Formats: sequence, structure tokens, C-alpha cells
Amino acid sequence: MGAGRTELARIIAGADRSSTGRVLVESRRVPPNSPRHAIRAGIGFLPEDRKRDGLVLTLSVGENIGLPNLTRWSRGGIVARGAEREEAERWVSELHIKTPHVAERVVRLSGGTQQKVVLARWLAARAKLLVMDEPTRGIDVGAKAEIYELMNQLTDRGAGILMISSDLPEVLGMSDRIYVMRGGRIEAELDARGATEERVLQVALGLAS
Repeated sequence: MGAGRTELARIIAGADRSSTGRVLVESRRVPPNSPRHAIRAGIGFLPEDRKRDGLVLTLSVGENIGLPNLTRWSRGGIVARGAEREEAERWVSELHIKTPHVAERVVRLSGGTQQKVVLARWLAARAKLLVMDEPTRGIDVGAKAEIYELMNQLTDRGAGILMISSDLPEVLGMSDRIYVMRGGRIEAELDARGATEERVLQVALGLAS
């Protein structure tokens, strides 16, 4: 924490300005500082604070899932609510989102279920790269296992996931490659198969030889 990981994630998602560097998706440059262009390039963002930055708590499950897709379902500036509802119902079913119906307000749902709603949003938007900042923070063990399973299914389908986590067992268990940041810079790239908690901590603390 404090290494600049969340700042990097927000820059990739177009939420914050960068002073230098480029974001490339499939070798194509993504125009900087624009969430709209990031979404069009196939980048989805699950922020660290889902309640503050990831969801509109007063809106329904269906409306939250539909937010990045409104232009797809709009004609003459009017959203086709039937299309929005059908897409939301599809992802509620596929992700086993525990809600009475897609019209339920997300503020009434558990933390793990809210995180699934954020994930469903980006699946509906057909994201190619999911930037997931602390995706399992504040949710129970059962919901964590479900999130891990969904992440594995996504990578099996060919999606890319950039997961940011302070939970070292989670990092080691879920990753193929591990990038360790310190002071706003990437200090090391590790193959997860040979990485250990001790090695990651040494790099993070600047103690690696």
C-alpha cells in the first residue's frame, strides 16, 4: 500500500491524468485521461472502493450493469430499457448474483454481491482487460471463492486481468506474473510459480539483492 498501485490502475482506466507513458491494448494506443476511450478500447475497471467509485447505490442492479452500455441500447438519446433489462438478467443468471430481481437497488445487496454487479457491468461491456483493484476486500470467504472462480473463467475465455491486491496469498494463488511496485515504480517482475511471500516482501521493502 502506498506504492502507487491504485494511481496506476486509475490512469490505465482513464480516470486520472498521467504525466508520462502510454496505455496500449492489443498494440493500439488508448487516448489518455478518458474513461470513455478506455471503455471503447475494452478496459474495465473494478475500483478499490466499489461503493464510492464503482456503483451508483441508489440505482438498480440492471441500471448499474447497463451504465457503460447506454449508447449501445439508445436510439435518439432514449435508452431501450427492455434491452438493458434482458442483458442484466443474463448476467445475473450467469454470475449467480443473489438479488430478488434486476430492479433491486444495489444498496440493499451484500458486499460480495455488489462486487459481482460491478463485474457483470464489464462483462456486459465485453471488456478485454479487467483492472481489478483489491477485488475481494471486505467480502466473506464464500464470496471470495466465487470471485476467484469467475476470474479463472474469464482468463480461460481469453480475457486479461490486472489484479491489485495487498493479500500476498491471494497474489501468489491467482497470478501468472507478479509485478511488485515501490515508490511509484515497478521494482520487479516475478514468475508466480517460483515466487514466495518472502521474495515479494523483500522487493516491496527494497531489501532484495
